Amino acid sequence: MDIKPIDVKIGDLLKDRIIYSVPIFQRGYSWQDEVKELWTDMLSIYEKGTDDYFIGSMVFTPIKEEKKLKILDGQQRLATFLILLAALRDVLKEKKEELKRAANWISDLNTNYVCWIDTPKQTESARMELNRQDKDFFEKIIVSSE
Repeated sequence: MDIKPIDVKIGDLLKDRIIYSVPIFQRGYSWQDEVKELWTDMLSIYEKGTDDYFIGSMVFTPIKEEKKLKILDGQQRLATFLILLAALRDVLKEKKEELKRAANWISDLNTNYVCWIDTPKQTESARMELNRQDKDFFEKIIVSSE
């Protein structure tokens, strides 16, 4: 197996038309204090006006004959980013009347980063599949309810 590290922005990672799948042997979603730390870091980045932030490495392996990547390392970080993006999408939905551009932002967040849209089937699913323990809850909070 040939392993090659590449530098990828989280937005570019999520924009790929791929589903990220957590293997059954991985632990369930458990971040608590880490979410607060990530949020504080994100606010600090915003206040400083910078767009560089190293979130750590992530390791993926392809799932044969599927357009999916199995997450070997980084599932907590990736799931947290998807939850934060889904929360931002939902807040924008609430503020849609006040923000003229919100409809475009909501659509962009949802279709390009948070969810996978299967155009022929007209179905929507989360960009990431968590393990059995967290799958239903995660899918419920990530998939938008238009």
